[in-house]
Amino acid sequence: MKEIYKKEKFNLETLSPVHIGTGNKYTNWDYYIKNGRIHIVSLDKFIEQLTEKQQEILADYIENNSRSSIQDFVDYNTLDFNLLENSKMYDINLVDTSRFIHGIHEEIKHPKGLYIPASTIKGAIRTAVLYCLLKENKENYKFSIENKQIVLRNKEGKELAKGLNEKDKNSIQNFLEREFFGENQSNDIFKYLKISDSYVNKNFNNLECRKIYIANTTTFETVLPNGKKIRKHPEYYEIITEETEFDGIEISVIYEEQLKRFVKPKYHKTLEKIKNWKKCLYEFSKDLIEAEIKFWENEDVENMIKQAYGKSPHNYLIRLFSKTEVLSHLKGIEKQNTPEEPVIRIGKLSGYLTHSIGLLLAKDEYNVYEFAKVFDRKAKNDLYPLTRRLTLDNQTLGWCKLKISKKENISTKKTSEKHKEKIEKINEDVLRKLAGKLGGTYRG
Repeated sequence: MKEIYKKEKFNLETLSPVHIGTGNKYTNWDYYIKNGRIHIVSLDKFIEQLTEKQQEILADYIENNSRSSIQDFVDYNTLDFNLLENSKMYDINLVDTSRFIHGIHEEIKHPKGLYIPASTIKGAIRTAVLYCLLKENKENYKFSIENKQIVLRNKEGKELAKGLNEKDKNSIQNFLEREFFGENQSNDIFKYLKISDSYVNKNFNNLECRKIYIANTTTFETVLPNGKKIRKHPEYYEIITEETEFDGIEISVIYEEQLKRFVKPKYHKTLEKIKNWKKCLYEFSKDLIEAEIKFWENEDVENMIKQAYGKSPHNYLIRLFSKTEVLSHLKGIEKQNTPEEPVIRIGKLSGYLTHSIGLLLAKDEYNVYEFAKVFDRKAKNDLYPLTRRLTLDNQTLGWCKLKISKKENISTKKTSEKHKEKIEKINEDVLRKLAGKLGGTYRG
């Protein structure tokens, strides 16, 4: 049967810290701190080791000390520390050695180690393809501001979709995905791009706990209409460290030309973009990196950090922030982006522009200031959209590079050569038999 998918194998290398979250957050009852490391425990295993009386004491302790921790419980009741050690699942380095950590955002992982999910990679490629399609067809889609909402119209002026306000940031993007990829899941053109999870790194050596903060907020404390105060404390995340490599990622794309006969003509351009997904990813990452560099070059960022954190418990952030280091790191990533081995940005902390068509909306031709005001009345042109996050050592998050697996190429080449030798040998055997039947001799 003729193979209709072209398969390539890739390695993914992290160029900056990456957080692909599960949506869960470890509480003070899920870990303890020892020797500068976070030790993640199973509370169930811990409870199993307690006597019935100790379990009752634990229940009362949790009810009356909600802000306490599993470590405090062991210390307060002078219990054997081995109860914690025996409950441990894994431990990771704590980059910031603060004793006061109130929750850690969990990284997605396999029970035996780390991996990169296929859905994460495919989602990033999907955004890049949509971005390139819209960029090439922008004369057919016009954005405008009406009643504090962004409205999308076709070239004839007919309203197609509205949204991207604070309450509904995805409605326009959802419309465009249906427009370019298919009306529903069953006829989604992206089913012709197949991606596998990476192999599992069978340890947790490349996982650590790091403090992440918002670098471009102007206020540390926000008061909601109901009077509740929200403080923008840095948060702790499980992070895959930079220079971690994941291999075994298989990306297969349809290349059978006859497929166009079974796909609506309106999706033919999408199909071509999917076939050239690497170029789309390269172009999207190129524009994204340029936008990030332009953002961090702005002098207002440092002023905002001073304004937001100067009188907060985190005024040390003013001293740690270095625009030079941020820009140097981004320019290093920019050099690694190539059409054949593109940079890809993934994960929760990589920002709105990474996961949307927002980069097109932020272009001058769409009057960025007007768009920014839909999100925030205080927004400035070159700071839209607002939220940017940093590590304490001045790295933006989520940057990776897809690299063609050389091992796979060598293996494939060897397999191909062996297959060719096998075919040639079979042909020689057939010719020898045929020559023998005719009373002759095969001479090669």
